Amino acid sequence: MNSLTEKCPCVNERKVSTASTNSRLDSQEPTVCVDYLAIHYIFPSIEIADAVAEKIFYQALDPIDWQRKRTNTTYGKVWDCGYSSSYGGHYLYSIRDDASIEVCLVFKGQTLSRMHNLKESLSYGMEYFSHSSRMDIAYDHPDLKNLRHELHHALEEGRVGGVRSFAYHVSHKKNSTRETLEIGSRDSSLFARIYDKENSFGTHQRFEIELKRENANLGFHSFMNDNLMEFFFGIIQKWNFYSEKKDKNLSRNEILPIWKEFLGSAPKAHFESQVGTTSICKKVLWIRKQVSRSLALLKEFYGSIRWKEFLDELLENGKNNLREFDLRLI
Repeated sequence: MNSLTEKCPCVNERKVSTASTNSRLDSQEPTVCVDYLAIHYIFPSIEIADAVAEKIFYQALDPIDWQRKRTNTTYGKVWDCGYSSSYGGHYLYSIRDDASIEVCLVFKGQTLSRMHNLKESLSYGMEYFSHSSRMDIAYDHPDLKNLRHELHHALEEGRVGGVRSFAYHVSHKKNSTRETLEIGSRDSSLFARIYDKENSFGTHQRFEIELKRENANLGFHSFMNDNLMEFFFGIIQKWNFYSEKKDKNLSRNEILPIWKEFLGSAPKAHFESQVGTTSICKKVLWIRKQVSRSLALLKEFYGSIRWKEFLDELLENGKNNLREFDLRLI
């Protein structure tokens, strides 16, 4: 595949799937899914970046649908170049000072609905993964109207903990009325909205959380480890809604019954904040930049035979000091 400066990404002869609907929206059972994702990589070259993006996107997006983006500003960063699809896929990249390539791949709702197996697609190029800057997780339920109503009243009356702001919107479209409760600030690392969502069965409710910064990293790794539902119910327990707010010590107040019922028996989740802050690629780039000259000098000093003995001893020592966090990068 040629450089992006020569042709658009994802061009290949494989047949693109024509699936345009997501089966989860046709279910009356509660489901949880990824509804928006922005992930970043550090690649050693543009050729590798193109190849990984092609493998990730090809199942969902038609190559001829890609167009050069008019504006490449995303999440406060101006990218050197970018391509976008009308289905909501974005491929942005910039050349860093060390000549490596920073890439941001963005997946929106329509793109995600066309991907048969998101986790499998994202497994390509994980050795170059850097971090996730945003992730939206949607929990679809047949009926959350009472939950939305009671949480709204609790917010209005200040019977909450861990929430600094909220908003309530009512919009009218044709013969329907859409109500949306927003919890938290859009700029925070955890923001939520509860709103009406139409599907083939009619209208259901969606409880959607929008994660940024470290929370987005934690959500992404939970998804890749098949713990998305547990993560969803774990992280929203950062908020509490109370029947009454009698005591300044919030832990002594009674939890709102409908909120307690919604959370069910989901445990308070504890996540390792270190996950996703580094990658194999970052380590390789660091070794090339900071260590390669010293290694070359030591090889000249030791000679071929002694150099091999030294290298074996060095690697054995490193292996004995590997932590669980290090192994998760593999």
